[in-house]
Amino acid sequence: MCKKSYKIVVCLVVLLILRVVQYSNAQNNAAVTLDDITEKVVLTTVRHIYFAEEEILFSAQYFINQKKITPVLSKVLYVELINCFDNQPVYQGKFEINDFNSHGSVAIPAGVPSGNYMLRAYTQYQRNFGWRSFSQLFVTIINPLNSDNLLTAGFQTDTIEITSEGNILLDNVKNKVVIRIPKNILKNGIDFFITDSDSNITETLKVADNGFTQTDFTGSFGKSYFLNIKNRNGETVTKAFTKVQQKGIQTQTERSENNVKYHIQSLGIVNNNNIPDYTVNVYSGTLKKLFTKNIALNKASFVIDISNNLFADGLNYIVLTNSGGEIENINTLFFRTGTLNEINIFTDKTSFKTREKVNTAIALTNEKTDGFPVVSVSVVKKGANKEDHFFKPSVYLKNEFLLNDYLVTNTGLDNTTRDQILVLFSKYVNRHLFTSVVNNPKNQFLQYLPEIRGITLNGIVRNKKTLEPVANQKVYLAVLFKNPQLHVSKSKEDGSFVFSLSRVNGINDIFICRENDGEEELEILISSSFSNEFPEIGNFPVFVDSASAEIIDDIFINAQISKTFYPNSEINSQNELQKHIFNIDNGKSTTNLSDFVTLKNMEELFTEIIPTAKFRKNKGQYSFAVFDSNGNIISENPLLLLDKIPVFDANKIMELDISLIEKVEVINKNYILGENTFHGVIMLTTKTKNFAGIKFPKSSVFIEYPTINKPINKKYLFNENLTLNKRIPDFRTTLFWAPGIKLDNKGYEFNFPTSDSKGEYEIVVKGYSPDGEIYFGRKQITVD
Repeated sequence: MCKKSYKIVVCLVVLLILRVVQYSNAQNNAAVTLDDITEKVVLTTVRHIYFAEEEILFSAQYFINQKKITPVLSKVLYVELINCFDNQPVYQGKFEINDFNSHGSVAIPAGVPSGNYMLRAYTQYQRNFGWRSFSQLFVTIINPLNSDNLLTAGFQTDTIEITSEGNILLDNVKNKVVIRIPKNILKNGIDFFITDSDSNITETLKVADNGFTQTDFTGSFGKSYFLNIKNRNGETVTKAFTKVQQKGIQTQTERSENNVKYHIQSLGIVNNNNIPDYTVNVYSGTLKKLFTKNIALNKASFVIDISNNLFADGLNYIVLTNSGGEIENINTLFFRTGTLNEINIFTDKTSFKTREKVNTAIALTNEKTDGFPVVSVSVVKKGANKEDHFFKPSVYLKNEFLLNDYLVTNTGLDNTTRDQILVLFSKYVNRHLFTSVVNNPKNQFLQYLPEIRGITLNGIVRNKKTLEPVANQKVYLAVLFKNPQLHVSKSKEDGSFVFSLSRVNGINDIFICRENDGEEELEILISSSFSNEFPEIGNFPVFVDSASAEIIDDIFINAQISKTFYPNSEINSQNELQKHIFNIDNGKSTTNLSDFVTLKNMEELFTEIIPTAKFRKNKGQYSFAVFDSNGNIISENPLLLLDKIPVFDANKIMELDISLIEKVEVINKNYILGENTFHGVIMLTTKTKNFAGIKFPKSSVFIEYPTINKPINKKYLFNENLTLNKRIPDFRTTLFWAPGIKLDNKGYEFNFPTSDSKGEYEIVVKGYSPDGEIYFGRKQITVD
């Protein structure tokens, strides 16, 4: 499909979605723009801890404006595994989105270093809104042969955190202060209190088991304040508070069922002329502005109510800026836009022997009439998912990507702890980021077209010397061998072209060329289909204490045994790639040269054997014409194809060795392909693998282009009736994985055998309904 017609189809789909959005917003009479169409991808992995050479099994669910509505914009999901240390992808793959779902596996290379990695997924449409709109989660990969990024037990990376919401302590004002005490300090502490510079105890604290405590602290200017922790041995650990200020602005949030109360307290800053001098903005985690209000700071304390409906899913930021555009304070909130629903998990018992079948059923807590959720089901050894001994709070409290991942993953986290974490995080928010957003509005140009039909290939035509783009160049693309097809596009003013490919899987050999490769020095460049934008995550180490060391050893042994006795294998014959029919195939006549005596040359072939195609020769230059069955000429400019590749110089065809030609096919009528009409087609097929040695145009390009990943199955994960050879050791960390299960009122039943690895295992069910409601269930079983 050419770029123009592809854009027309895209625009029609976008308009349909706009109408759906406009209808849903009709009661508010809200104006609807392209920016109101957002895609969201939610990633789920079977587990979070892996070893090099294992595979990360994932599932993804696709939403438009938080719902599964048709028509969809994207049919292809791009998945990358990125090393957080150097921001380099170690894996890139493309997966089909089918019925709002996608799933597959990510192969971890053998040589990757130990560390934390970001798994991210996105569509081409999402690239228009930047990498912040991508789905991101983090996994830990261990490589015993490359473990420089591991921290052993005893290496202290966790510290006491003391933060006031709004990041300032005002004189004689109640300040919400959150304190977090690391576990290694907490376990030895018996008394926790705040003292002033005169050693007076101003408050005794009660600390939760997770190390968090919160207080409404009131201090006086000129005095210093300290957190004191008295240990069992009589020693005291001390950490200082920030200094109390006589002038400044304090901002705090208070959440209710329907709105967020945004409290602003000022000291020594009052506007007496009632002219707005401050602005309150709310931004989503993708930095989209959700709310704005100009205010005059004309009293010491006031409150702004912001509806919960205005906040986006995930992290949100309330930013207060002064009239000069400088940021005064940033408060952080986390929202789940969907209701959290519990899923029931049933097993015939809770304790099992090794190699015993576990009969399992999952069911909705309440019956539904429509909108059934799609869930993924995993059974994994306990400890192979995110635990505190893998992600230290001192790390995720300073990194918005890790924090969002932590809050999304830990669905059971209580609201109090979550909000306390957000107060601590607000101290580390990148203020320069929001300054740039305020001063540089987003570009609304749709640079990346959504892949509404299948995978696309983009590129540009430009002058090799001047590097300037070249417009109106007809570009041909041929997919060769297993998925043969031909497409034509024309470059636009910026030199760009786009091809939409269908029925393609795996890595395909692709040929691209211009129609006329004359004296002009032009070149064809292929654009990367993966985003080259990466967040600055930073190198945060993998912390290994005694608890995690035991888990790592267990997973490593399991991985090595499974690799030896249960190697990865692609099964299921229905997933094998099938050879497809060429898309220029109708109405052709075929001549097989094996049916004739040996010919001398190509001239004899077209003179004696092919009745509907003839050549002409004028001053050493050949040309072709096609005829109907009555000998009437139809066209003197047919399309020439050699092994499905276009050839625009007839002399090159006539110079071929006749002994290398297998067959000739002719379409002796007009043939329409997209916006292009070919006045007849002559197709030659050779017996060779190198196109009979023909010389192709200088600007032509041969590439191996990765398209949709071939679906794979793991026999030992998917076969519920798996019978394992008891003479072969079985130490699987993952006992079961089933993505994309539609859970209706009948529930879902499955079974799996336990392995030889004893211990505790978790059955985890995660999913979403079509309207974005969250479904979650967890149950623990024991193998002994």
